[in-house]
Amino acid sequence: MIDDSSYTLESLRQDAEFVLYRGQRETGPSHILVVAPISKRPAQGTLKRLEHEYALRTRLDREWAVLPLDLVSNNGRPVLVLDNPGGEPLDRLLGRPLELVSSLRIAAGLATALAGLHARGLIHKDIKPANILVDPITNRVWLTGFSIASELPREQHRTV
Repeated sequence: MIDDSSYTLESLRQDAEFVLYRGQRETGPSHILVVAPISKRPAQGTLKRLEHEYALRTRLDREWAVLPLDLVSNNGRPVLVLDNPGGEPLDRLLGRPLELVSSLRIAAGLATALAGLHARGLIHKDIKPANILVDPITNRVWLTGFSIASELPREQHRTV
């Protein structure tokens, strides 16, 4: 079990339901990401989304996904602890112009990540810049935000 209370947390992004933090400390694991509900009393649906993302941990690959490590309680609230491969959420990088080569490398990395996800039989269902981590030096890409992902067979339409 990871004790996230020993980390210094920096907020990376926030939406209507969750905050994503980067955690850092002197001892290992020294870098993590933490997804925490904004509400001190999160709705049942919010809790289910965290549990769902954690349950997918064995279906994801660290080559293209930010892996869930633990689901813990912090001050009475559940938080999802994630591996931190590095990088920044893409939405933080979009505030400045990106070079064409960087943009193409990010796009290729995103396509590779999605292909890996689909090969594992999963559909993300929430692809947006905030759910894409990018290493600004190497342009390597990792997906995050799997709380509403579903299995591929559930998404296939039946033909009559």
